[in-house]
Parts: sequence; C-alpha cells; structure tokens
Amino acid sequence: MRKLFVHRGSGLSVSVKNAHGKGARNVIKAAIRERRQGGYDRVAALFDTDTNWGQTEKMMAKKGKVDTLPSAPCLEASLLLMLGDDPSGETAAILKNRLESRLGGYPPRHPQAGLSIFTMERIISNRANIPMIDQLLTLLGIPPSLS
Repeated sequence: MRKLFVHRGSGLSVSVKNAHGKGARNVIKAAIRERRQGGYDRVAALFDTDTNWGQTEKMMAKKGKVDTLPSAPCLEASLLLMLGDDPSGETAAILKNRLESRLGGYPPRHPQAGLSIFTMERIISNRANIPMIDQLLTLLGIPPSLS
C-alpha cells in the first residue's frame, strides 16, 4: 500500500516495522517502543483482533499515543473481503491458506506474492466496507471524498 499511496515529494514518510505478531498487545507494545525511540510524528499499529485485543490494549495504545488499525479477525480476512471473498466463520489458519492461494501460493509478505491484485481503486472502493482500510487511508491523508 505504501507504494500506491505514498509518493516522493508528497511530504509523507512512512516506515513499516514488523512486530512479528504474537497478538495485539505485543504489536501495540512494539509500536509504543518505536514511538519513544524513533521520533515519529505519528505511530500506528496494524494487528489481528483474534488475540489479545480488548479494553486493556485499547487503553495501552491511547496512553502510548499509538493509532490502532485493528483487522478483524485477521489481516487475511480483510484482504479476502477486498477480493470479494466472504471470510465469515473461518479460522485464521484457513483464511491464511485461502489468501495464499489467491496470491500464487505465497504469503503476503513474500516478494513473489501476487499483490498487484490490490490496486489503488480496489483499496479505495473498499474503504466503506473495511474500517481498518478507512483508518489507514485517513492516516495517510486521503479524504473519504476520493472514495
């Protein structure tokens, strides 16, 4: 998404860090550490909501000044939804397998994954359907009127 929405000369600089999962709490803690050490204007944490996501984590993020981008129940579900695939009622493991099959058999972070199916138009058109996408586009300064 960064390549699609953040261009040179745009005034934005986006750094992506991997907290290596282990639940929303771990991702939020990693984002808080980055905020303290990195000197960023804003820090956001994108995470699955199927593990360690509740009031405690919401308060932790708020106190640590971290914008939260919860993906329910997991990022793979949101990406499948963007592709018109209904992820309801499936486990995260099944959703990961379904998404990989849509990406040429590769996980989303793999360099050969077929991520080109996630076009700017597809992402923007799903803004209203996927709250995490709306929050992310808002953080990038893309107004809802463009969708």
